[in-house]
Amino acid sequence: MYYYIVMKDSCVLLVGDEEFLKEEWIDAARQKLFQAQGASDSADYNLFFANDIDLADILSIARTKPFLAAKRLIVIKNIELLVSPQHKEQMLSYAASPSADSV
Repeated sequence: MYYYIVMKDSCVLLVGDEEFLKEEWIDAARQKLFQAQGASDSADYNLFFANDIDLADILSIARTKPFLAAKRLIVIKNIELLVSPQHKEQMLSYAASPSADSV
């Protein structure tokens, strides 16, 4: 069992098989970004499953300004399924210059 966090600017990668710890981190981020500011997370929290959506669509949303909160929180579950060279290129390109409005 392992779990660790890799952070660069506003990009966070939660790695490991400890799903409970990952969910705790996500819940804490939602609390900090939305409830603590008195904002609803319904418009600025996006949960995706990597096998259900095109990565380009997710990255487009990541570049979109938040609606009600100071930042947008985007969670991509099963990101390990995005293994094609094109996916890696898109993710690395975004991580090199992430939106300051999204986590």
